[in-house]
Amino acid sequence: ARDGTLTDLYTPFKVLNGEIKALGKTLVSLEAEAVYHVGSEIPKGTPKMPADFEWKPVSNQDLIVTLFRSKNSTETYLMIVNKSFKETSKFSMNIAKRVDKVSEIDNKNGRKKSLSYNKATNVFTDTLLPGGGKLYVLQTN
Repeated sequence: ARDGTLTDLYTPFKVLNGEIKALGKTLVSLEAEAVYHVGSEIPKGTPKMPADFEWKPVSNQDLIVTLFRSKNSTETYLMIVNKSFKETSKFSMNIAKRVDKVSEIDNKNGRKKSLSYNKATNVFTDTLLPGGGKLYVLQTN
């Protein structure tokens, strides 16, 4: 409020600010190459995800996938965002066989943490909060 009184938005924005600062340490060294909408509602004029893309949705989940390349390494980064602001999204992606390792940039401390996935089927599953997103790192062979 104008008088300095904290509103009900103070705490959520304080948390969001901390997450952006943690991810910002990584994002500053990345270049966005492409953005893809996947799911039931694709905006007109949006490019389709290439057939050889590293991650392909298993089902018709409404997500935004941003592809980043590192300026300092050969790693591929993906920001996956839940397009729904009301519902949590459990999503699954088929991972290209050339991907050796999947990690996530922790939104609390900015550190890379290894994630597991089913290497027999090459399917990765995770959950996004409403409107939430996560930054993943794909290391290829």
